[in-house]
Amino acid sequence: MKKLIPFCTAIAFFLIACEEEVPDPNFDLRDDYTGSWVVEENSAFFGAQSYTVEVSKSDTSDTEIWVSNFYGLGSSTITSMNVVDNSLVIPLQTVSGSDISGTGQSDLDVTSISFTYGVDDGSGVDNCTATWTR
Repeated sequence: MKKLIPFCTAIAFFLIACEEEVPDPNFDLRDDYTGSWVVEENSAFFGAQSYTVEVSKSDTSDTEIWVSNFYGLGSSTITSMNVVDNSLVIPLQTVSGSDISGTGQSDLDVTSISFTYGVDDGSGVDNCTATWTR
């Protein structure tokens, strides 16, 4: 009997530990990214710059966010990005006559994002790095 109790305890622990976690149907990873961010950008063409961007959720895709004022192009411009866990992908797109593409990586609590991207307005690619913080 004394050997049966630890065995039953181990089995119960195993069954509890293997319980499948049900995802929250209201969870949207993009919520972590929405709002205002302060950008510290280093541009090969323009040097160090600071500005703010505003991030909102796309209404056409559940993985896409929209960024206004990316690269300081103005608050009426929208650059799209795709969110995959803590990675952001800037697919090749044309915004205000400039071709933009790149990648980003956020920290685990999504209070800082590091980006590497290129912007080409036809005069050559401006290679940039940037850190976004709240």
